[in-house]
Amino acid sequence: MVEAGGKLVSTYLTGYVNESDLAYLGGWPKELQAIFGINLLETDTLYPKDQVSIDYGSQMYSAKDYCSRVVLKGAIYILLNNQTYSSIG
Repeated sequence: MVEAGGKLVSTYLTGYVNESDLAYLGGWPKELQAIFGINLLETDTLYPKDQVSIDYGSQMYSAKDYCSRVVLKGAIYILLNNQTYSSIG
């Protein structure tokens, strides 16, 4: 359990459908917003040629395939983006 010091791992597609693979209406579930301290406004699929650069600490990374617009709801911002994602395409 996370409450007892465990770790919770999430991926970029966490929380889009329920146990019956039906999509949630109205965005990311409120329970996940509370747990992660964020709200995902939208997620776009990028074209294979598109990438977004991310500078995290002293390392450079590339985001590809998917990019999301995120609103903080209690989470702490730790990434410095070299390139801002704003609905590519």
